[in-house]
Formats: sequence, C-alpha cells, structure tokens
Amino acid sequence: MGMIVERAGGVNKFIEMPTPSSNPDEQLVVRMNRDTYYSSAVIDVSEDAFITIPETERYVSIQIVDENHETQPMIYGPGKHKITAKTDHAFVIVRALEDNARKNLPIEAVSNNPFVMKEWDLDSFKKLEAEGNAVFVKGYDQSKAFGNKESGQTTYMNYIGAAGGWGGAMVVDNIYQTSGFMDTEGCYEMTFLDPQNKYFWSVTVYNANGYMFQ
Repeated sequence: MGMIVERAGGVNKFIEMPTPSSNPDEQLVVRMNRDTYYSSAVIDVSEDAFITIPETERYVSIQIVDENHETQPMIYGPGKHKITAKTDHAFVIVRALEDNARKNLPIEAVSNNPFVMKEWDLDSFKKLEAEGNAVFVKGYDQSKAFGNKESGQTTYMNYIGAAGGWGGAMVVDNIYQTSGFMDTEGCYEMTFLDPQNKYFWSVTVYNANGYMFQ
C-alpha cells in the first residue's frame, strides 16, 4: 500500500498501472499479471468515500482490500460506488477490459488523512514472506486465504494468501487454478469458453518464486 501511495503522490489518488515488467525485481508484489487494465489507489475510508466508473459495456470491477488483507465481494459496472472497509485506509484496485474505463477516475472522499507505513523488520518480514510463499505453491484454500473473517478467512490462510498472492479476490468473484511446474521446453494448449465481455480468463506463467520472467 505504501508503494501505491508513493507513486500516486498521496491517498485518494489513482495511479494507472503500467504493464508489469518481466523483470522480477521490478514487480510490486508476487503473482502480478497482465490480464486486464488496472488502476490502483489507497483511499481514506474513515468517512464517506466514493468512486465513479464511466459507462462501459465491457467488464469492469472494483476490489477493496483493507490494511489487514481482508477483502470483500467485488463491485461491478459503471456508476458511483461507495467504498467501505474495516480499517481507516483501503487499497482499491479497478480492473477493466477497456482502457478508458480505468482512466481519470474521480475519488470523492470526505477525509484525506495520510497513510502511515508501519516500520517492519525487513529481514524477518522477507523470511516470513518466503516461507508463506513456499506453502502457497504447494496448495492453499482460496476461500480461507482471500476474504474476511465473516466469510471464513483464517489467520493462517490470510498469511499464506498475502505471502503468495497479495490482494487476491474472493472465490465468489475469481477462481484461481494453478498447475504444477511445467517443462519450459514443452508446448501446451488449453481451451476456454468465450466470456462474452462479461467476464475474463487469463493464463500467466511464473517462475518458481511466483514472478513473471523473460
């Protein structure tokens, strides 16, 4: 969240996310992808806050992730949408199949308090992140990793989800299916139904640590 605030120039400001780099060292979080156009912001939701999405006939969604990595069902479609969370600040990501649907998005927020990053011990942080990511690769319960306490999220799976796929969506919105490691010399084929602009599917190839690569 701190990186988004820094890049946006403060809270209550969207940054239109560029296409993620293929260099793992330049990717903001583990298991990013290039499946849709993205805009992200950290919004002060301690008082009323709204986002307005322009008219579009194609897929567009709003996901809210609070400071404790709890999320909620996505908000879909154009219009003025109220943004709420359990914490004073929330990470908000807009996914859109149409580029213009995520550009110049207005945020109306009553409060504009700055987001203050906690001072973590980075050595122990990175160690825990690596350990959680290793568990994530072997298999995890999406319904307990990405959600909230009311939906059945557990503290342990919240940690595994944050370490292996920070900002993942609830199973009611997105379904994540992962394969085992594949031979990079192989040729593979999959078949999907046409989502007809209402939904989307995507395939992303990661290295062993969950980062896109060249």
